[in-house]
Formats: sequence, C-alpha cells, structure tokens
Amino acid sequence: MKVGDLVQVKPAHQREFKAVAENRGYPVMPIIGLIMSIESNGHIQLDNRPMPAMAHYFEVISESR
Repeated sequence: MKVGDLVQVKPAHQREFKAVAENRGYPVMPIIGLIMSIESNGHIQLDNRPMPAMAHYFEVISESR
C-alpha cells in the first residue's frame, strides 16, 4: 500500500464493519477510498474517512502510478 492507492475494506470485514456501526448508532463509513497518508502505527488516512483506519482491514484495488 502507498499514498494514492485506491483501497477497499476486505470483503470478509464489510459485514462486520456495518454491524458494528449499526449497533453503536454510527453512520457506516465508506468501504472504498484513496490513501492520503500512511502513519507509522499501521493506520492509513483515507480521503473520505474522518479518522485513520487500520491498514490490515483494507486491500488495494487500484495502485497509484
């Protein structure tokens, strides 16, 4: 993974993310986004999420050039 890659939540985790959000009364976050930055603690910041997310929940679907 690198800055500019298009990533999505791995299919195995998509239902889990939706269920957790619904149970906590939070909006469901987008499952696809562009990586804007990579943090040293293993989190990535996506263009359409307000907070960093753990990188291991995502897979690259289109690499940046």
